[in-house]
Amino acid sequence: MHFSISFSRRLATAFALATGLWQSPAAAVEDRFDGNALDWCKWEDVSTSGTVRQNGELILTSQPAPSFGSARVLTQYRLTGDFDMQVDYRRVAGFDAALAPSGPTVFDQLNVALGLHWNESRFIQFSRSKTSGGEQVSVYSSLPAHAGQNGTPADASGSTGSLRLVRTGTRLAYLHGTSGNWTPVGQLEVPSTPVSAYLAATTVVSGTSGPSISAAFDNFKVNSGATDQTDPPALAPFARRSDFLVGGVSENWPAFRYQSSSRIDPNLLARFRAEGMGWIRVGVTTASVPILDAMPPGRWNTLQYDPATWGSREYAAATLQDAAAAGMRLYAYLYFSDRAANWGNQKAPAAWAGKSVQETAQLMEQHAFDTASYFKSRGLNVEIYELGNETDLGMAGFEPGGRISVPSGVDFVNNHEWLRDNVWNIQAELLKAAARGIRRAAPQARIALHPAGVEVGVGTGFAPAFYAAMRDFGVDYDIAALSHPYAYFDWKLHRYSTMCWFKRLGQIVDRVASPGRPAMLVEVSYPHDPRGLRAQPMADFPFTPAGQSGWLLAQLGFASRHPALAGWFYFYPEFHPAIGSYDPPLDYGGLMASSSAAQPALSQLRANLESSLAPLQPQTGVWGIDAELNGQPGRGFQLAASGNNLVLSFYGYEPNGAARFWLAVGPMADNLFSGTLLAYDGGTAFGDNYKPARFSGPAGAVQLRFTSSTEGEITLPGEAPKRISRVRFGSGGTGNAITPRRGVWSIDVETNGQPGRGFQLDHQGSTMALSFYGYTASGASRFWLALGSLADNRFGGELESYDGGTAFAGAYRPAQRGASAGPVTLVFTGERTGILTLPGEAPKAVSLLEF
Repeated sequence: MHFSISFSRRLATAFALATGLWQSPAAAVEDRFDGNALDWCKWEDVSTSGTVRQNGELILTSQPAPSFGSARVLTQYRLTGDFDMQVDYRRVAGFDAALAPSGPTVFDQLNVALGLHWNESRFIQFSRSKTSGGEQVSVYSSLPAHAGQNGTPADASGSTGSLRLVRTGTRLAYLHGTSGNWTPVGQLEVPSTPVSAYLAATTVVSGTSGPSISAAFDNFKVNSGATDQTDPPALAPFARRSDFLVGGVSENWPAFRYQSSSRIDPNLLARFRAEGMGWIRVGVTTASVPILDAMPPGRWNTLQYDPATWGSREYAAATLQDAAAAGMRLYAYLYFSDRAANWGNQKAPAAWAGKSVQETAQLMEQHAFDTASYFKSRGLNVEIYELGNETDLGMAGFEPGGRISVPSGVDFVNNHEWLRDNVWNIQAELLKAAARGIRRAAPQARIALHPAGVEVGVGTGFAPAFYAAMRDFGVDYDIAALSHPYAYFDWKLHRYSTMCWFKRLGQIVDRVASPGRPAMLVEVSYPHDPRGLRAQPMADFPFTPAGQSGWLLAQLGFASRHPALAGWFYFYPEFHPAIGSYDPPLDYGGLMASSSAAQPALSQLRANLESSLAPLQPQTGVWGIDAELNGQPGRGFQLAASGNNLVLSFYGYEPNGAARFWLAVGPMADNLFSGTLLAYDGGTAFGDNYKPARFSGPAGAVQLRFTSSTEGEITLPGEAPKRISRVRFGSGGTGNAITPRRGVWSIDVETNGQPGRGFQLDHQGSTMALSFYGYTASGASRFWLALGSLADNRFGGELESYDGGTAFAGAYRPAQRGASAGPVTLVFTGERTGILTLPGEAPKAVSLLEF
């Protein structure tokens, strides 16, 4: 969701588990429908022209409507394997209506149904029906495999009975019950994948308006079979994790800060940072307005108004620079449009109009590369790039009703298969191109994708279907971003208790996150004033300052304790009631009461500001100093962690430019490592006889502080602390029968307790990095690096040397590549063993060094 202050405004109590774990035990799903309120922890009302009420039984009433009316409830969970479920029904009213005779295009029917729901375009409905052809029980399937092959209906009578569905493997049996006896009606071949269930009263007529019918349901139960239903999470406080990002979204900061300074406190970003908001998320259009770089932002108010200014890369850079100066970390999202782009509003830049998919992909790759390169040239370390914003239904003009035509009768929001075949396949090609641009310009940055995802269409399946498609199409990304629903529009959140809503949200998160790709809620907001809102507040949180504060703390408690969530960003935190007049009323969603006074909610970000849920273990592999990761040769290091112990192998340069390696070994505590960088000389050179190395002295103290398993800070001898992160150099699967272990390896015959030579391995996908630590013929220590493919359990590469790089406490300077020492091969015989061949030497057995 995004808004420009220059354009028309458009938009396409404390808790979590006390143990800090999210996953709850499986919950009961049976429902006798006692009481007078639907249990929204178990069911969701998805009626179309129908009403749902409960009074000791579930009463579904379809309203008169053209062609189709439906009162329907959908389970909040899925049946995950084989199952046997049933429900009792009672026809209440409306079933005595006369129906038109059957014909080729006429088959009126009044249904009481139990159904299976993969999504709105893929469902099976088992019904007790009154039809144009008489009273019967029948099944209807929308699955393509069943087109024209629905089961033969069976005659039925009476106003009460039971409906039952039984899936065994891929076989679905449907049975009708009367007076305690079950009659098999038929069978279908169906997918064995997880599926939701629903109860419905539906009217299908050929006229302009069908009759209203009412049906009662009782005693719903799953006789056997597993579900993914869980108990709602218990309530517990916000607990900040070191790997959990808390940030804000700001798109209008330069306009408020530099073009109308009375609207906002110029020190507000620093205040946000002090309150615990560590990140800023900023949108970027395809526009560039170079004149903005030609003068300080404080003089931008002297420029003639230009609508292209908003969101341009120079405009966005001003926000990022101010945020960085305030100590915040940086996240940029690229619209791939020359204006704000959000859900259902993904216009291509004017300059890209009419371009083919391939041409647009090339333009997107270049734009991503140029934008990331520009930010780097401004000294901005953007750590996360988001490719598009709320791109649920396409991007850059390739969206339904835009460049992509929609056949008559296709409900494209709910038809995930149609989206996959006609929209997401194109979008994946565009996203892959954009990701290549980012990887070329900023290889250390993480990449996020971002559909709004939550509460899009019927049920919870939209966002999981989107991310499954992106994974299947091979899109390169690291973060699965989502938007939380906004109260500026109609929503259902007022129907949920706090815990039941978090259960539903957590199930969506669990389904979009995947190994190595956590989810983030990157747009979250809750108003402190009800004026102008279409939605009703959640029961526990009125639209008041206190309600907003309680809601924010509740959100942070949920999000910080969900293991698949890695971040949470508040939308437009700088907004306050006097900042401007907006439709929808965004000014009531901010965290400020005025330009300088905060709403109570802002203080909730400080909860457990310095605490951490658990110690971190940094990833074993190649790490780099963020500010020096610019595509030039330089210095870096490899880490190997085991338990609380860490081995740091640092490769750098002497003041005279000579390459050297240093080693530090020791324990970690409280996510900190402190050690001494030790140097060695006089060891074995390539092709020479073995000789042990000798200790030649310390270079000084080194300290590492980890903020996540892939990020942290290093303090080297004589230097200020610098941000570090895991280096990316490959993707995809290894394709090898053996997956070698990352870490410190040694040559078996030289592992005798004496100092000597060795190497560290890292691999990402099918690419392996080997850092070798050895000695020249003169006895001087040196490092060599080899990068190559890992295929058929074999690695090969050239051992490259470098000189002239940055020395400890010296000014930065790129290294220069020297002569290669020769080829190196490594054949793996197991995860921890292999055969290494070095230049001029016979093959030698090597193994992982356990410590």
